[in-house]
Amino acid sequence: MRNRTKRTVAGAATAAAIAAGGAVAADRAHSSASHAAGKDAATDADTDPRPSAAADPATSAPDPPSRIGKGTVQVVSLPSPDAPGGRRKVWIYRPGVPDSASIPVLYFLHGLPADYQAIAAIHGRAMFDRLIRSGAVPPFVFVVPDGNSTRASDPEWANSPAGTRMESFVTGTLRRAVEGSRPRDAAHRAILGFSMGGYGAMNIALLHPSLYGSVAAIAGYFTTDDESDIFRHNPRLLARNTPDNHIAAAAGMRVMLADGTGDREPVTRGETQRFAALLRTHGMHPYLDIRPGTHSSAYLRTELPRVLEYLLTGRVPAG
Repeated sequence: MRNRTKRTVAGAATAAAIAAGGAVAADRAHSSASHAAGKDAATDADTDPRPSAAADPATSAPDPPSRIGKGTVQVVSLPSPDAPGGRRKVWIYRPGVPDSASIPVLYFLHGLPADYQAIAAIHGRAMFDRLIRSGAVPPFVFVVPDGNSTRASDPEWANSPAGTRMESFVTGTLRRAVEGSRPRDAAHRAILGFSMGGYGAMNIALLHPSLYGSVAAIAGYFTTDDESDIFRHNPRLLARNTPDNHIAAAAGMRVMLADGTGDREPVTRGETQRFAALLRTHGMHPYLDIRPGTHSSAYLRTELPRVLEYLLTGRVPAG
């Protein structure tokens, strides 16, 4: 999404090496703080309908959380036809424990303008290490693909007649490369995003409910905001890429919706509350978190730990 005012910050051997956390295209990632986007949020303590992945004994680290080592970060480059140079960069955090199919993988979609460094810019590795070592969440993998496209300035994390292939990249190329020989089931895979990425995360989750057991939209929107006309005004494509039209697919998912009270962006303002209400009318129980904050990287930085706690444990965060 590009807001009406301005978009906010918000083969096999290769796949095996990436999944093992090897150094493929290794720019170790602590990037500039200019690439992230965020939103604010409030609290609705509905009961989570899904079992907690953390409750599965297989997700527990063998050592006490405080003894888990530091996580590692790598930046990899994967083929993608609409990426600059035909390669799409991806920032990947892995916890300091051996990889297994029981360690959850979370895929984060950034807003615009931003890129794969959006979470590095808010010191994501240190944040994630702290959360794991405190015992607040179990070990997890966190993945941030670059969402920019040579085919459109506002690609919406979608496939389109304009040539954007973001949906296919996220659900196919990226997933297979990150998970490798240890593919996760839906209960151990989540997708989340901020702003345009919040829209993209919800849209992709509802279009592919067999892949994702949990989804979170931070300062997102839930109808198409096609500023680059990637869908070419095609009613079928617009309908397909409108999360409002696929509410039933959220049944059984763990859903979190968050925004800040100070979010004044025309495309996102009030959207989080509206979509939460729509889910409830269909008998679903999203966790709605509305608290002070603006559509900014600062809000994303403060809200992300709460989102991770909920997605990974099912607990409503304190405070």
